[in-house]
Order: sequence, then C-alpha cells, then structure tokens
Amino acid sequence: LSDHSITGSEMLWEILGIDPEHGPATYDDAARLLFDKETLDTSLARREYLLSTGKDIKYEIKLPRADTGETRYFRVQIHPEKNRDGDIDRFFGVVADITEQKLLEEELRYQQELSQKAQEVGRVGHFYNDYEKKSLFWSDTVYDIFGIEEHAPHLLGTDRLRPALMPGEAEKFEAEGRRAVEMGGTPFSYTFHGKRPNDGQIIFVQSNCTIEYVDGRVKAILGFLQDITERVEAQNTREKLEAALQEAQKSEALNYFAGGMAHELSNMLQPAISFGTLAKSAASKGDSQAAEKHISEALNAISRATDLTRKALQFVRNSPVSGQSISLVPALEEARSILRASSGNIRWDLNAELYGVCVHAETTGLVQILLNLVRNAIEATSSSERIEITADKYAVTEETLWQEHDLAPGKYVKVCVRDFGLGISSGIAEDIFNPMFTTKSGGMGTGLGLPVSKGLAERWGGALVLNEDIQDGAEFLLLLPITD
Repeated sequence: LSDHSITGSEMLWEILGIDPEHGPATYDDAARLLFDKETLDTSLARREYLLSTGKDIKYEIKLPRADTGETRYFRVQIHPEKNRDGDIDRFFGVVADITEQKLLEEELRYQQELSQKAQEVGRVGHFYNDYEKKSLFWSDTVYDIFGIEEHAPHLLGTDRLRPALMPGEAEKFEAEGRRAVEMGGTPFSYTFHGKRPNDGQIIFVQSNCTIEYVDGRVKAILGFLQDITERVEAQNTREKLEAALQEAQKSEALNYFAGGMAHELSNMLQPAISFGTLAKSAASKGDSQAAEKHISEALNAISRATDLTRKALQFVRNSPVSGQSISLVPALEEARSILRASSGNIRWDLNAELYGVCVHAETTGLVQILLNLVRNAIEATSSSERIEITADKYAVTEETLWQEHDLAPGKYVKVCVRDFGLGISSGIAEDIFNPMFTTKSGGMGTGLGLPVSKGLAERWGGALVLNEDIQDGAEFLLLLPITD
C-alpha cells in the first residue's frame, strides 16, 4: 500500500487478457486498464472498507478482457495483511474466472422465467411430494387452478385437493399411483374432475406424474397439473355439433329414400292383401287348409314389410358411436334391405370369405355410409344403369401407400361402391370431402353426406376415399379394420 505497487501471478494476467511480461506495475495502472468510472468508485469503496475493518471480503465483478474486450465474470476474495505494528500494509487476493458458471446460471434463470411464464399462460402448476421428508410443495398455480385459498400446509398428498374434487376422485388418483408403482414406477396420468370451492366452477385438470425411487423405495412423486377445462368443454361442444350434423345428414339421406321405401312397402303389402282375400274366400267355402295356407303367405308378406320398417326406424333413432367389433355380413344385409327400396338395379358381390369376419365399425353408421354413396351414385346415373357394391379382404402394407390416410398396416375389408355415370372431374374431386360442398342445384343436398361418412370411417380406424384410377363412372372405397 505504501507505493501502490501490484504483483499478479501469470494466471491472473492471462484470465484478464493482459500480457504477463507487460503486466501493470501499480494498482492505478491496472484500474485504468480494466475499470470504468463506476467500477473504480466501487473498488475504492471496498478499499476503504478493508482499511477500516480489517475483515476479508468476497464479491463478484464483471470486467472486459484487456485484449479482446470480451466480458468475463470473476469471483474475488481479498484478505488484508498487517505489519508488526498492527497496521494494514498490503492486500492479498485470489481471483477466479467464473464466466461459464455465470452464463449457465443466467441461462437456467432465463429458462426458469420462461417456464414460469409458460405455466402462467398455459395454467400449468407442479407439486413435489417427498415421502422421506414428509413434505409437499405446491406451486401457487396449483392452488389457483383448483380454487383453493387455504393452502393447508399440514396436509399431504391429495388431502389438500379434497375440497375441490368430486366424490371418489382422490381415491381414483391414488389407485393410479399404486398401479404405477406395481408396474415398476412408470409415469402415470390422471384427469381430475372437480368443482372450485371459491367460485363453484366445474373444472377438469390433467396431471402427469413421475415416481422417484431410492434403494428400491418410493422417495417422491413429481407432478405437473394443467387446467384443461376449456379444452374438455370445446371437445364436448364439438362432439355435440358432430352428432347434430350426423343426425341432420342421416335424416336427409333417409328422406331421399322415403319414396322408394313407400313403393317397396306397397309391393310387400299388396301380396298380403291378395292372400288375405283368398284366405277369406277359402274360409267362406269351408276350405280351412287353403285358408290357413293363404293366411300364412299374407303374414309372411306383412312380416317382411314390418322388418323393413323396423330397420328404417332403428337407423333413424340410433346415433353412430365410436365403433365396436361387429359381424360384417349381417350389417351389409341390413343395409341391403333398406337400399333395395331405392333401386332395383344394385348388384351385390360379397366374397364368401367374409362370412364370419368381424370389423371395427357400427351397424347404423355403416348403413348411413352406404346410403350416402348409393344416393350419390343414383343421382349421377340414369335409373337403367347398374350400381355395383363389392366387398373383399384387403391387406394394407407400407408398399400400398395408405400412409396419407393414416391407415396402420394390417388386415382390412374393402367395400367398393361404383356407378357407371359421367364420373367426377379432377377439379371437383379435390373438394368432395369438404363440408358443405355440393354440386347439386336448387337447394338440394347439404354437402354433409361424404364428409360425415369419411369422418365415421376414420373414427373406426378405417378410411373412405375416391378411387381416381378408374376410367368409367365413379368408385368409392371404404376400408374397415378386421378385428379378432
């Protein structure tokens, strides 16, 4: 301190970007080389503190390298040393370059800030339930999501949630956790259904949890919770709208066939009337054997008419569901009995191998798809031209290029509906599956038939596509996955 001289190790000058052979000889020289005014003032204040207290100090400082100007971070510890008289005559210091550590800390802090913002925007909270320390940390967002104002730090686990949960929800969540432990500690998810106690709002909260182990024992559970109420409500609304569209389109399709069904019913009931008349005549003549035969024929005709009416009503009343394993041929036969009323020129060709085969579909929905396709075929052709419906097994492989329709490789049934009309131009083919698109004039058609049919097929894990490779007419391919 007497002559302000400074002596630095070679490593010190290297980390400061100073040539060791030409290092500063005095403190003032070093200050002019490295410090701006603010840093110099702070340094002088530290000097006064050291002289007045004689205590060690530690601090961090940000300085530019003398050679490149690159900003570096340093941790400094200074120890004042005293002479024989007890006066401080020099300072001894240790300097460490902590730039990499500081940059990592800043990056971590930045990521934490981003995570916090994401949690606030996405309404995501987290908890950490430590069973060893018997402690539970919940972020403020968790309390906010569930509408719980009393944090109840004395409670562990789902007990804190009970005021906001529907009956049995806590037990179901705990059962999922136990099942995950039994399976070796795999991550598990659960969606809570609750009612916020502070405002009475119904909520849905999705949790994703990870189990931590120490020496084979459960140590803690880390969980992230997100408020998905709006998503669930939007999904429910969408499903209701889809169901309403399907019902509207289904009624439209059946109304189209109403005239044909009336004609078909008339054809079925006319023999019943004729056989009833013959039975009455035979009875009046005392011929009970003939009367009984005629009555039997009349009842058969009425039974066929009743069966057609029953199937039509069943089709109207039932809404297609997500699908199940159904026997294919009986479902197609039910469709045939309804479609017979629309046209007598429909040719069916079912491969014999399909008997006993089950597909993932739904009978009412399958009838609806075929009604839509046959209706379009009838309107695209004259009444004298035939419509062909064929069905056969089909294998989807990676080479068959069905990836664009999200079909998984496997065994399917391919149902083809083909007409021999003018076909579908390439310009129209791009839009036929778009909702509300229709080529029908005069307010005829809603433009829902094909998109609803396509949606049903995809919901069952299948596909409905236009075959663009044929030359005459139009052909639609319906693929349905075969089940065990």
